[in-house]
Amino acid sequence: MAINESDPGVALNRQRMRSRSRRRWLSGLHGAASILLMFILIVMVNYLSSRHYARFDWSRDRFFALSGKSVALLGQLEEPIHVTVFIQPQHELYHHVYDDVLHVLREYEYASGNRLTVERIDPDRHPGKAEAFMSRYDLDRPNVVVFSSGSRYRVVQAEDVTDMDYEPLLRGNLPEKIAFRGEQVFTSAIFSLVEADPPRVYFLQGHGERDFDDHDEYVGLSRIGQWIRRDHIELTPFSFLTRTSLPDDADALIIAGPSRAYSTAEIERITAFAQRAGRILLMLTAETDAGFAPLLRSWGIDSFNNLVIDPVRTLSGFDVLTAGYGDHPITERLKTLNTVFFWPRALPLMDDRREGGGDLFQAVPLAFSSPESWAERDTEARPHRFDPERDIRGPLPLAVAVERAGDVTATMNIQASRVVIFGDADFVSNSGLSGGNGDFFLSALNWILERDYLLDIAPRPFEEIKLMMDRRQLQSLFWFVVVVIPAAVTAAGLLVRWRRRREAP
Repeated sequence: MAINESDPGVALNRQRMRSRSRRRWLSGLHGAASILLMFILIVMVNYLSSRHYARFDWSRDRFFALSGKSVALLGQLEEPIHVTVFIQPQHELYHHVYDDVLHVLREYEYASGNRLTVERIDPDRHPGKAEAFMSRYDLDRPNVVVFSSGSRYRVVQAEDVTDMDYEPLLRGNLPEKIAFRGEQVFTSAIFSLVEADPPRVYFLQGHGERDFDDHDEYVGLSRIGQWIRRDHIELTPFSFLTRTSLPDDADALIIAGPSRAYSTAEIERITAFAQRAGRILLMLTAETDAGFAPLLRSWGIDSFNNLVIDPVRTLSGFDVLTAGYGDHPITERLKTLNTVFFWPRALPLMDDRREGGGDLFQAVPLAFSSPESWAERDTEARPHRFDPERDIRGPLPLAVAVERAGDVTATMNIQASRVVIFGDADFVSNSGLSGGNGDFFLSALNWILERDYLLDIAPRPFEEIKLMMDRRQLQSLFWFVVVVIPAAVTAAGLLVRWRRRREAP
């Protein structure tokens, strides 16, 4: 059948077909342009949001939030710092550390305004890159975090980031996390890169003092010594047998539990060190004050041999748990932690706290025993009974901070002296480091060194959140999740389909 080209209907159909084809083509072009514009818009939004954004922490405990001191330190960075996380994510002992480290380092990266950058190297997946990295920083094993700035670098061991309880290993289980100290060690590492010289701290030897290089479980202090050096502090032994006077470069002096008395000449040298704005951390025992009685009285602390007995705040009879802390920068972040002392010595304050030279010392108790405790003068008596004629009823100071204000005149500038006295040395022994013991000691050391930026940084304890439900609640949860929610979604879908079919022409 021939088509009559002159038929008006044929011409109209062809015009309609051309118009329909044109609309389809324009519609396709419009769709492609819309997709292209949407893609450009997404790229622009992502570009801008990656450079101009705000972050909010809505978590319940703000576990990875940085303290004000860390944020202030990051804001003062003049040179960029590069951080390399060199940890095995799949290692059974370090996989729990890996995610926590990355989370807190993201906070550092954000707070620094990109002056601190973070890189990850997996030792198992990139062996070539890992070998070159270990050679560059002279590492003998992985599982470290390296902070570098120019030619200077600082290595943080992965095990230093988290306090672990290794007792479950005895039962064939994995160790359990106790507290996360990532901010503490990372801020210390950053400060060590920007600090010109580390503070130099000497610890005395030759009178039965505890040794910070001794690994003995009961009397050694090697664990706390490792923590001190981790905080970028140079820790060096000193003995009056080799030198007659304390070194001029000493920023602080630690005297850890001497068991034999110092000579009068040695006490005079230590006193002279304290008077010239020296910083001293003194740990005594119940058995002896080692000849420091005159110096203690000059600081406003009464000195007599005694043993604190606390029948309320004790677990085994020979330990004393702190019943409270004093109001001081050292203890500001320890309010939720218990410090455990072992056979401690009370350090009661005197009414007259003025030294013979006229300098006024301000003594502040840092930790107390309970009101039911007492200072037993007869340390050898068994059993211990309170004698109202001789003993002193609690609460009793177990640690004291002493400060002498500095003096500024036209001709001289005398810095303030800072001293902390603990009535126990066993609380930081290798087997005694529990609860807040290590944090108490390090806070005291950082205070006398005026490293205030570390005083506000405390370990974050891990909290295990458990959902306790009985059988009836579990059954209700099962029906709600497995039956009610899927049925509601299915019903909503069927309703939408029915309405669309009904409205269709």
